Amino acid sequence: MPDELYFPRPEAQGGWRYLIRPEDVRQVGGMDPVKLDNLLNTQELLLGGDSWGVAIIRHGHLVREHYTFNVLVPTRFDVWSCTKSFTGVTWGFLLDDSRNGLLRSSMPGGAHVDLDTPAYPFIPQGYPLSDPRKERITFRHLLTMTSGIPGEDAMVMGIPTAT
Repeated sequence: MPDELYFPRPEAQGGWRYLIRPEDVRQVGGMDPVKLDNLLNTQELLLGGDSWGVAIIRHGHLVREHYTFNVLVPTRFDVWSCTKSFTGVTWGFLLDDSRNGLLRSSMPGGAHVDLDTPAYPFIPQGYPLSDPRKERITFRHLLTMTSGIPGEDAMVMGIPTAT
C-alpha cells in the first residue's frame, strides 16, 4: 500500500482514509498504536493547557488525530507564515520527482514540472477560475508570492495593484 498514489477526498466527501483498529495501525500504518497513544498522552500532560491538535498521516491513512480539551475537531489554526515551510518542502519533493522521471506516468502527457510550469492545471478543483489571470500563475509565482493578482482585501479597499 505505501506505493499507491493517493489523494484524500475533500472533507465534505469524507476526507482522509483513517485507521481505527490497532492491528490496522500496525499493519497498514506501520506504527505501534500503544506508543502513539502514550506519546499523545504525554504531549497532553505537558502542554494540555495550550490549544493544539496533532494529525499523523502515514502511507495515505490518518493514523491518529488528537486535540486538547479546548479544541474542537474542525478548528482551524492560523499558522500564517508556517505555510511557507510546507509549500517549500512540497515543491522540493515535486521538483525532485520530476527531475528523476517519477511523475511521467501520473502527469498529463508525461509533463515535466519546473518553476515556470503553470500551477492551476494541478488543481482541478480550482476550476472554473474566479479570475482568468490565475491561468498564468506558475509555481515560481506561488513560491515567491508574486502572482500580481490583488488579494480580496486590496480589491475591497480599492487599492491599485500590479497585474
